[in-house]
Amino acid sequence: MFTIVVVLFLLILSLYIWKTYFPILSGRLPPGPAGLPVLGNLLSMIGNPPKVLAEWSQKYGRTISVHLGGRFMVVLHDPELAKNVLNDENTTGRDQNFFLADYFKRGGLVMAEGELWKEQRRFALSTLRNLGMGKSWLEDAILAEIAELTEVFRAQSGAPIEPRPHLVLSVSAVICALVFGERFERSDKKFLRLCRLFEENLSMTGQLFPVLAFPFLKYFPLTPMRGLWKRFCINLETVGEFCRSLIADHQAKRMQRTAADGTEEKDDFINGFLAEQAKQVEKHGSKMNFEDQQLLLSVLNLFAAGTETTTSTLLWGIIFMAQYPEIQQKVQKEIDDNIGRDRAIRLSDKGLLKYAEATILDVQRLASLAPLGVAHTNYQAMKIDGFDVPERSLININIYAMHRDGKVWKKPFELCPEHFLDSDGNIVLPKAFLPFGVGKRSCAGEALAKMELYLFFTNFLQIFTIEGDRETLPRHENVPVGFLRLPPAFKVRFIERR
Repeated sequence: MFTIVVVLFLLILSLYIWKTYFPILSGRLPPGPAGLPVLGNLLSMIGNPPKVLAEWSQKYGRTISVHLGGRFMVVLHDPELAKNVLNDENTTGRDQNFFLADYFKRGGLVMAEGELWKEQRRFALSTLRNLGMGKSWLEDAILAEIAELTEVFRAQSGAPIEPRPHLVLSVSAVICALVFGERFERSDKKFLRLCRLFEENLSMTGQLFPVLAFPFLKYFPLTPMRGLWKRFCINLETVGEFCRSLIADHQAKRMQRTAADGTEEKDDFINGFLAEQAKQVEKHGSKMNFEDQQLLLSVLNLFAAGTETTTSTLLWGIIFMAQYPEIQQKVQKEIDDNIGRDRAIRLSDKGLLKYAEATILDVQRLASLAPLGVAHTNYQAMKIDGFDVPERSLININIYAMHRDGKVWKKPFELCPEHFLDSDGNIVLPKAFLPFGVGKRSCAGEALAKMELYLFFTNFLQIFTIEGDRETLPRHENVPVGFLRLPPAFKVRFIERR
């Protein structure tokens, strides 16, 4: 009996090795490091996957492959190649083993595929553009949040403060205006809990990394992964219930309006979706791809993406200003010389603040907030960079590595606004700069994020000088990496400029 077990084990091990490594050794698959049986390269990547992958690319080339348990993953390190690959319709699939897939089930904006994704992305982009992109009311709403947040910082009288809890409320208030059509007070306990749960789930993504390789760990009893996964799902469901209640309020108000005078409101994303839903019912007799569940999942995607990414990028900007006071002074001098301190800085001032804009761009580069983007999958087997890539492989781009390529950036590991300025002081964008991803599934909220980053950052530095202990402030190369490179908690002083 023992002999039979040993023989079976050796056969399975041999099959695994042959299936995993023969295609690589024969040159058909992209090259990459050898891994352990069953585990693949998983253990080597825990902690800081993008940094490890960048080091492997130095040895194996711009296109490498790794194994996360039984999952085959291709990672691209060349921006032009990434652009070509991710503009291919064949690579617009999503990883349906990703831990979000259990809840989203191919719905929403992030996990949807095929015609559903195309239709919903078009709708979301056009609706958000019609609601506020480039319109004065949205800019005024952002400036109002900045003014309120400024008073919070000013009230500290230069004492150390942790900015995240206050900043996340201001940023989320903007996306709430677009999605829900209302603003929540900072003291609203439900809203505060909503923001905390989103933040907690994002912080858990790094710990849940092994689930990408072994999805069954989510359900394996008496393990830390099972407990993490359970808490992640409870948090998500709690947030979902909050959003369902807001959607139900919109539906009730819409019925009251149409019953009274037949009018429709399209003043936020939810109302825009409900109006489109009614059109689909009138035209086709059903809601088609505009079901209530699709609305809920889209709202969750918009709120999460519109809050945490902008908040964390601004937090990195605050950290970098305290760590690079000479750059902070140059930004402030440019503001003083061109705008002064008597009025708020607006989007129309952008052409006057090119050094400030370049600083924001290099903050995004150094932060590399989504270091590997969101994983794509290919519907059918394909060639990438001359190599075979089996169908439904994971395809990621190493944005972290591209943002630190010494051939592109003069000071790849330092903040240097000159990376984005030509000899005449005009803004230039190197091809290796991909903070919002690239291709058909690049970030749908790019326009809003750019608007918020510019207004928050410049108006902060117009009013305050940011100071902190450079020895204790987070270093951008030493942060634990989950789905996002989130800065750990820190405190700084906002010193009002006189």
